[in-house]
Amino acid sequence: MKQHIITKYVKTSIIVVVTFLSIPFFMDYFKTEELVQDEKKVEMKQSTITGYNEGKLSWKIESDNIWSTKSRYLFHANHILSGFIYDSNGELVIDGVKAKKLTINTRSNTITILESFEADLLAREDKKKEGIGSKLYAEEMTQSEKIKIRSDELRYYSDSKKTYLSTNVELEKEDAVIRPLKSVEIDNDDNIAYIDEGFVMISDEYRVSGNQMVIYIDEDLSELYGNLVFEKFPSKNIDDAIDEQEKTLIRHSTILSCDEAVYKESNEVKELIVSGNIILTQKGKTVTGDNGVYDQSNNYFELIGNITVELDDLDWLYDEETKKKLANEDIKESLNQATHIKSDKIVFDGDNKLTTLFGHVTIIQDDKTITADKVVLHDETSLVECEGKVKVVKENEDTLYCSFLTINIQKEQFFIFLIYSSISPTSHFSIERLLHSCHLSEKSPHDFSIFFDTFFSYFSSCDCMFSDSARISFFKYSLIFSVPAIASTLRVPAEIAVSEIILIRSIISVF
Repeated sequence: MKQHIITKYVKTSIIVVVTFLSIPFFMDYFKTEELVQDEKKVEMKQSTITGYNEGKLSWKIESDNIWSTKSRYLFHANHILSGFIYDSNGELVIDGVKAKKLTINTRSNTITILESFEADLLAREDKKKEGIGSKLYAEEMTQSEKIKIRSDELRYYSDSKKTYLSTNVELEKEDAVIRPLKSVEIDNDDNIAYIDEGFVMISDEYRVSGNQMVIYIDEDLSELYGNLVFEKFPSKNIDDAIDEQEKTLIRHSTILSCDEAVYKESNEVKELIVSGNIILTQKGKTVTGDNGVYDQSNNYFELIGNITVELDDLDWLYDEETKKKLANEDIKESLNQATHIKSDKIVFDGDNKLTTLFGHVTIIQDDKTITADKVVLHDETSLVECEGKVKVVKENEDTLYCSFLTINIQKEQFFIFLIYSSISPTSHFSIERLLHSCHLSEKSPHDFSIFFDTFFSYFSSCDCMFSDSARISFFKYSLIFSVPAIASTLRVPAEIAVSEIILIRSIISVF
């Protein structure tokens, strides 16, 4: 029993002694606060301190005044002239460090900065352009290739190769500034920056906010997550040369919200890939879908999956001068109606001024429904083209079927074509019989005359010849028409070989 007590006493004494002797070590290891200059023991002018990890260069600090105190492991500087941080392979990843109030702990291999930190994050050349063969040094990189970082505080851990920025953090590249709501963690070996507690990114043209961002510095690629909102601001300077329709569009902000996004740059192409609960809104317009790609360089946006488009009206299709000249009452009425559109895919081609809907397209207004395989809107000319299995239903009474429908909104003209699936050379149908079989429209011959003149001038360019014995198996399109136009404008042979005729009543009134 006595022996046990003695052993216990000895162990306790050893623990107390070891703990007492370890106090200076732990104080040196964790101590980072700046000491007053009166406590200086060693001072170095115009000096450089270099840190190594497993024999490889880890960091380097240059200052006009570095000093230490009682601790031989702590070094302080009030002003850093330049600094550099390297990955585990000794490759530079953070360049041009400038700061105030620096403490270096050589025992724990850490650096603490408490004021005015700024530096550049660099893409590693061997990772970004592997196989090029030429070395691009930090001083040769343009500022647009770097990410400028700023913060009030920095903590760098050489052993784990992690850098933490906090308080008033900013990351700037080209004209955009990212402001994390709290902090940024940088993995210096992977060269990846993590923002986990919210961020706002802003430039002169747009604003982006979300919950998380991961920046892959070597790849010029960023991933964004959670409650993402992209806002493009209205244009401040509008070119008088652009058409009135485009002016109307750029006068208003455009907002895109989604769950996830990837932004990447390569070979001068800037691309944003979005997914999850996508909602694109502008004044009076809303578009939704599953997945999207925006090519900023080519002004091209593609949205795929469960597309819906909600338009409060179609008034934006016309400039004010054209609206005053409109004669067609049906078109005037359509401009003020809400429009609902569904499709599998939608493409906005800004450079070519085209909007295209693909797959199971349905366009619904109060008095009509149009379905097609593909619909193209030429923004510059306000020409609408419907292709494939086109069907137009007007107030559940008039119905039109065709393979190609063109609507010239500006000129109030309609073009209708039928693609035949087969041609029978022995089947003949008299034009006179066709005229008498059609249900007549109450529209004026003048309305139809514009339509037919344009139609036949189109086919004249194909050098097509008509005669009593001519076959039209090579002739891709035919026309559905009513009587008043034929009587005064058409001069064609008495018989044309066809395989089928679809008689439509009141074609123009469908629209």
